[in-house]
Amino acid sequence: MRLYWLRLHPESALHLNDPTTITARTLRGAIGAAALHGCVPGARHEAGLCSAGCRYWPLFGFGRGLIRVGDAHATTEDAVLSFPTTAQTCSVKPGFKASGGHGVLDTAIRAWTFEGAMDVPARLMIPFEAGCIVCGAPLTPIAGHYLRNGSDFTRIADLTTPALTEHRPVSRALRRGLGSFTQSGSVLTKGAYYVAKIAVPDESDTLLRGVLAEGLLIGGRRTRGMGACRVELIPRPDPAQTLRERIAAFNRALRMERRFYGAMHTESLLPDDGSWYFTLDFNMQPNTARGPSPLADARGLRSITILRYWLRPSIAGGRSLATGLPAALALTLHGTALCEAPSDGDRVALEEALIYLEAHGIGLERARDGEVTVCDPFHGEVDPI
Repeated sequence: MRLYWLRLHPESALHLNDPTTITARTLRGAIGAAALHGCVPGARHEAGLCSAGCRYWPLFGFGRGLIRVGDAHATTEDAVLSFPTTAQTCSVKPGFKASGGHGVLDTAIRAWTFEGAMDVPARLMIPFEAGCIVCGAPLTPIAGHYLRNGSDFTRIADLTTPALTEHRPVSRALRRGLGSFTQSGSVLTKGAYYVAKIAVPDESDTLLRGVLAEGLLIGGRRTRGMGACRVELIPRPDPAQTLRERIAAFNRALRMERRFYGAMHTESLLPDDGSWYFTLDFNMQPNTARGPSPLADARGLRSITILRYWLRPSIAGGRSLATGLPAALALTLHGTALCEAPSDGDRVALEEALIYLEAHGIGLERARDGEVTVCDPFHGEVDPI
């Protein structure tokens, strides 16, 4: 498996429902449409190659295909990160302190530990307040994306600007130009581009590069001069190589917080039984038929205990940019799950399941949207308010 950053440099204005994001489904569709060039017209690709030069089946055929295509976000650097649902900021001056805000707090460790300490009979004065310590204003969730440079965090501002383009079609039958018209879109600021995570099997790498070398058409109004993008692939590191370190760092931070509360009383209020903790940050469309748990279908997670969810639902609709028809409303859950694995469990097997989950996401093919991150360093390293 080869891992890449997929950079998209628009060469014309784009027409997107959200100008800051190109969804994973849109990218898969654009790559699939480019792969169909040279295929037999109208071929359904249900059983195999449509011809000797078919490029679609080796990439998207049954049991094959791109293992992972993530959403593409407007950014100035490749390593763009999403705020987890546990991130909070000051409601009066939101944002990181380095950017002029009052700071950002992550509650994945502190809120859960605070609640555990308050469940014991001896109530303590717990120094955790859901308010900004700079001005005392209430906290509010913070969404969007950010960049990390060492220990510095920077929130990504909107890098898109509206654009109007004027077109004048030519009638071949009349041999003259017709009336001009304008259409709206968006362009990126100088130096910005869209970037997504992509993973491809080794045997399909050369074929994918050939497809992407022709460029992609993204978004709506592609027949009217919009959507042309130049594409490049940049190798990215394998997150599985740091998975164990991320989990270890999260457990150190959590246990340090637990010891802090435990030191306030002579008795051990929060005993340490050697359990293994980790977080899962995810985006998914839930399968309500399988029960209320968002991660009920996640492979390899049935043996662990989910201690708490932080969820932020969103409903997307609008119009399908491929057909121009109204798109069906879809519920997406953005969430963080705090999980516990027993001390006597098979941690090697669980690590393998978590590696698989990060690489493949939740769901299958078109039903797989968003990505899963295990023990995002944000939970343990962000500066508290």
